[in-house]
Amino acid sequence: MDAPTLHDASRDLWVVPVRHHSPACAAHLERLIAHVQPAAVLVEGPCDFDPLIAALCDARTRPPVAIVSLREASEAKGTRRVASYFPFCTHSPEFVALHAAHASGVPARFIDLPSTARAMSGDGEQQPDRSLLGSEHGFTVGDYVTALARELGCRDGNEVWDQLFETRLADAGWEGFFLDVARYCACIRGATDPADMAQDGTLERETQMRRIITEVRAAVTGPIIAVVGGFHAEAVFAADPAKAKAAKAGAGRSYLIRYGMRQLDALRGYGAGLPLPGYYERLWRLRESGAAGLATDLVTGFAAHLRSGKGETPSFPVIANAIEQAQRLATLRGRPFPTRDDVIDAIRSSFIKDEIPVEQVPLLNELRSWLTGTAMGEVPPGTGSPPAGGGCPRRGPHAWLFHRGWRTPHPRARHLP
Repeated sequence: MDAPTLHDASRDLWVVPVRHHSPACAAHLERLIAHVQPAAVLVEGPCDFDPLIAALCDARTRPPVAIVSLREASEAKGTRRVASYFPFCTHSPEFVALHAAHASGVPARFIDLPSTARAMSGDGEQQPDRSLLGSEHGFTVGDYVTALARELGCRDGNEVWDQLFETRLADAGWEGFFLDVARYCACIRGATDPADMAQDGTLERETQMRRIITEVRAAVTGPIIAVVGGFHAEAVFAADPAKAKAAKAGAGRSYLIRYGMRQLDALRGYGAGLPLPGYYERLWRLRESGAAGLATDLVTGFAAHLRSGKGETPSFPVIANAIEQAQRLATLRGRPFPTRDDVIDAIRSSFIKDEIPVEQVPLLNELRSWLTGTAMGEVPPGTGSPPAGGGCPRRGPHAWLFHRGWRTPHPRARHLP
């Protein structure tokens, strides 16, 4: 395997490998952009979403939000409307990159295939709705990740990711961080069958990315930064002067909509998410302090949540013990601050007095729900809304987004305490 690189000096091109919705990747990307001072910022995402970048960067936009693409799909009995989603949260590297470009007044573009392209459906064409962010199952399954988890003493691939990368949120060395992300993602790609990449649209998408990068390079003077999922990074460096694919006229319509934290949870089936995104939201808020006080923030926050009527209220000594345990577990496992698993382990051992049964435990279910978060975002007035008439998706986990008056906060929505 060739040594990874971030910068092609001959083209003054930086290709930044990220994991979608990773606070550590987003934090280091802020530092990289500040250092490079790019003349253009390119982001993995459907190229027909470019007109919505201004709304995404509007000061009134508050994540989580998503761009939804609606198109008509042909089937035996006629046509049906297919919805595709491209979500953003505050710590999505793509959201951070677009905002940095907007703040600096430099051009920004999406560089993936149009949202209506067949290759963008991957294996999800028959689903009532789907994510346009490529699946990140390679971070959680497969021989490479399984062997690495065993070597590091981690339970699964998500704990491996936290151990290797989220714990480096406050490191000063952004270049070393992204080189390590590139190595890790190259190993995951190396363990992937090329036939699968051809079948699920990966190779066609990467061709589009190369072509748009080449197009922008010819039009812009100065450094260019391209932010892509780590799986694609090594494949998009090469120049490709062929013409990029554009969206077909009338193929579909796209809208910026409010979104929910629950829809970003990997444990609920979101293929490009991290488990329990509310934890990572809190980690992002504390990035400037190096996540100092994270255990206290999480444990006392959950205790306050229980005190509001969601369960038995723990005493102060129990709360203090859970905070201490989370910090000690992090130290024992070689982490500078408690990760998601450290916090869950500490609360489970401190808050539950009796033996923990094999079946579901109400308190742990409530903890997972609280660590997922229930916040919903906001979009600027006048953004435009998806049609509420016939043909709109009414099934699937996102059907509620299309109810009449979808701009009004969902009656059960609340923000992280």
